[in-house]
Amino acid sequence: MKKLFLILVTCFFMTTAFAGLEEIFGNADVGDSCQSDYQCASLCCNNKKQCSEHGSNGQKCNKVPGESCVTTEFCKPYYVETCKLVKTGTMPNGKVGCILRCPAVETPSSCVNSVCVAPSVPPVPPFDPADPDCSNAVDP
Repeated sequence: MKKLFLILVTCFFMTTAFAGLEEIFGNADVGDSCQSDYQCASLCCNNKKQCSEHGSNGQKCNKVPGESCVTTEFCKPYYVETCKLVKTGTMPNGKVGCILRCPAVETPSSCVNSVCVAPSVPPVPPFDPADPDCSNAVDP
């Protein structure tokens, strides 16, 4: 009888403990309400407090800076102007010529301490078109 009582008490506490974990670590489907990324099967609770898709059919979570995240892949990438000196060929005086190019490059945001952080914008290298220093120029 004592063993049966112990088994019943153990089962009650285990059931109670696991019921509480469902609220924290759930398998909520897309569209279900949530308070945390960990409540969603997709690990993506959007700013409307609904589970969103992530990873299916190329769909990404795309959380903006300041929103919670599980890892970097859940944060929205941004196009960042990334300037470089690019070689243009040899000039008549024999020196290598170059030009400043600043394409927008898709750059991932970071997930720092479970919060999405926008990518930083790299500094523009110094460039004087009248007298270019092309020593650090890259091939096109």
